[in-house]
Amino acid sequence: MTKTAQELESFTQFVRMRLSSKDSELSLDELFDLWRIENPSDSEDAADLAAIAGAVDAFRNGDRGRP
Repeated sequence: MTKTAQELESFTQFVRMRLSSKDSELSLDELFDLWRIENPSDSEDAADLAAIAGAVDAFRNGDRGRP
């Protein structure tokens, strides 16, 4: 099964679960946004990890952020 097919299957299961619960009034766009939050892409994960690593390095070098 291709990655795209796996993602489609995952999204379909997510939507079925949400529609059978209290979220039955959500639009397709809202459902997709929620699914993307719970299932970020590899590039989004990589960007987040790079940002965290950069913040940790800055903290180790004395940067304590803004008050």
